[in-house]
Amino acid sequence: MATVEERDYLYDGGIHYLMGHRPGQSCHDIYRELGVFCKRLSDLETLFHFTDEITGNKVSFGND
Repeated sequence: MATVEERDYLYDGGIHYLMGHRPGQSCHDIYRELGVFCKRLSDLETLFHFTDEITGNKVSFGND
């Protein structure tokens, strides 16, 4: 879990997905041994999504 504060903003970078979940990646065998593959895991497509509470303006940052 990681939280970064910059200026007047607080960015919560907590866990939202499992890195290395594909076969052949570094953590795949560990996840399999722990039994976390109870459902299909999808790749992360949106890294961050911010909404300004006052204006309602939104911005998203993708994995590219």
